[in-house]
Amino acid sequence: MAAYIYIDPAAGATTSKWTYSVWCKRTGLNGLPQSLLTSTGGTSTTYTEITFNADDTLTFYNSDGGSADGQLKTSAKYRNIGAWMHVVCIYDSANGTTTDKMKMYVNGVEPDFQTDDAPSGNTTIGNTYPHFIGAYDSDASRTANTQYFLGDMSHSQMYNNAVYAVTDFGSFDATSGIWKIKTSGPSATYGTNGWFLKMEDRTNLDLDSSDNAYTFSTSGTLTATYDNPSNNFCTLNPLWTDTGYWSGDTGTPDISDGNLQGGKATHCNYLSTMATDTMKCYWEVYVNDTNQAFGIVGARPTGGVTQGYNDTTYNAVYPYASKIRTNGSEGSGGPATTADSYYMFALDPANNKMWYGREGTWVGDPAAGTGATWTTLPSVEFTPTAHPMATTQENNSYFNFGNGYFGGTSSGTTEADDAGIGQFKYNVPTGFYALCTKNIKAYGG
Repeated sequence: MAAYIYIDPAAGATTSKWTYSVWCKRTGLNGLPQSLLTSTGGTSTTYTEITFNADDTLTFYNSDGGSADGQLKTSAKYRNIGAWMHVVCIYDSANGTTTDKMKMYVNGVEPDFQTDDAPSGNTTIGNTYPHFIGAYDSDASRTANTQYFLGDMSHSQMYNNAVYAVTDFGSFDATSGIWKIKTSGPSATYGTNGWFLKMEDRTNLDLDSSDNAYTFSTSGTLTATYDNPSNNFCTLNPLWTDTGYWSGDTGTPDISDGNLQGGKATHCNYLSTMATDTMKCYWEVYVNDTNQAFGIVGARPTGGVTQGYNDTTYNAVYPYASKIRTNGSEGSGGPATTADSYYMFALDPANNKMWYGREGTWVGDPAAGTGATWTTLPSVEFTPTAHPMATTQENNSYFNFGNGYFGGTSSGTTEADDAGIGQFKYNVPTGFYALCTKNIKAYGG
């Protein structure tokens, strides 16, 4: 079930001036509109929305009784499902400068717009119309029915009767040039109906941290994650999947639950969004069937019968036959043919070693650097070399890269790596780290 957050604001707010800021990470491109924020005025013709369109452009739109009363639509298409992005929208209809009446920023800069229409009146956001975060409600019934956002959100902030600069919410890193978050935001009151959802309290994701302390409602089940704008975690990559392990295979690869679950098709291959050449990294996989292979891949499958588990660029375990796959060669010594199992992987790419374990017990000792199952890495096409991967047959693989969840299910424990990062089911071997941007920066990519 799709999940979203909403609130019925109090009366008395200024509707002609406000600033909205949100950090988001898209995890699905389904060819449908996906809303970051909407406010509906009781009919399908009176609303304000900030929405990713079906073609992945981004629109900031206000409709006043059926006609557009201000619209910005980007020329760029935002399809990066592996990174966080920052969106700021400003509405100030009383501003004497036409180009300042309605503004949008993405990652600190104003994008090029294919539609750039200045507003002539007030917006619906800020009055008594409900605000929906992550969905759209066509009739203000408080039951959103379309345009569900697929992804993660953080630091969703609304400032009523105030305009703030985009630099109040973020800044460019002096070394990398990457736009990064300012977690506090502007040091000011939020005004009537303003709010601040940090989404960092894992037990209360719709908690308002503004001085208004409003009570929000949540429909559906929100999934907490350690993935955030300050530390981007690895996931599966929905832009890289394929099928066709055997002639005649059919089915559409499907990645879901924050891009941590892959499967639901016949013989599908899934690849991660991050990899490493030097950092020792750790991750976990839960599988509900034995007829799956999972491990690392060093190059793109070549197509036809060489895809997936049979490809020579995979190092993988294959529980169905208790086999181990190493660069095209199949050997014994694999895990028991038991479904519903949790697996651990520890990769030391600089020393060409990888270990696996099952249900908390290692084969070998990754912390000591001994007894590695694999002592060569796959053939290299990708850079960095070793991407976590899975090949599934009809069932599902659930990955935990430290995000704290296998699909939509919590790891149930609070194990972290030596840097105190992530949430895993089992103890992370000494010297190995979660695959995320903060660790890659600290320990090498």
